[in-house]
Amino acid sequence: MELAAPAVRRGEVGPTEKGTPTANIYISAGWVEKAYRLYLRDNIELRFESCNEEEALLGASLLRLAGVKAEARKNADGKRLV
Repeated sequence: MELAAPAVRRGEVGPTEKGTPTANIYISAGWVEKAYRLYLRDNIELRFESCNEEEALLGASLLRLAGVKAEARKNADGKRLV
């Protein structure tokens, strides 16, 4: 199955409880859409978390379609991060 070209839309924008600027963004391709959290620190960090490995792999695939270097990995808590 081949996904369509990705579309990106912006969601809520505002600071975290600690004051870090953040935004929700949504990337979709075809019938698939995932929500990502964008953090603006000394660098720009884009984060997607899931307990499901397939969801994390799909999230990484959507980012790669959008031109972002991304890979799914497992953190110490067992959550999947992209």
